[in-house]
Amino acid sequence: MELVLIGVAVIVVLLVITTLSDKRKNPDKYPTRVELHKVEQRDQLFRRGAIIMKSAVKSVLSPGKDEARDAWEQAATLGNVHAITGLGIIAMMDHDLAAAQARWTEAFREGDDAAYIFKSISADPESSKEYARAVWAYLDAMASGEPDNLRHWSAVARPLGPSSYADGLLERASMIEFNNRRGPWGVR
Repeated sequence: MELVLIGVAVIVVLLVITTLSDKRKNPDKYPTRVELHKVEQRDQLFRRGAIIMKSAVKSVLSPGKDEARDAWEQAATLGNVHAITGLGIIAMMDHDLAAAQARWTEAFREGDDAAYIFKSISADPESSKEYARAVWAYLDAMASGEPDNLRHWSAVARPLGPSSYADGLLERASMIEFNNRRGPWGVR
């Protein structure tokens, strides 16, 4: 019995030592509490901006556009590339195509495929209805994160941009549904 306890203690000590040395070798693998808080904060700011912009798009005179701009600028400062795409949408609402195109180019370079979609649609003056539909679907999906809204944005985005982006949205919707069905302890 004592040998078993000693063996377990040795294994636990070895695991702790291995984990600590791995943390020193790969600090990016284990984010700090501050980094996790920063990621959570930037995602909340982005979602807040998307929710505000949904109401701003509904009513042209809504003052929410400035609030959304502030939230997205803060989120972009914290590293959220979707916020840069959102700032492009605001620039387009301000009738500044050059600024919008610059924002979308920057966001696409940083890895947001939605920016490519908005950039390509806005380049064609004949596609204003398509652009409005894409903006609404994007804001709806980003504000709620609900599977149905993600699927709708995927359907809108598929013919306009990379199919891998649309497939990723569908995968995300399926994963959210799976997690909702499964529940916090793995069963529902």
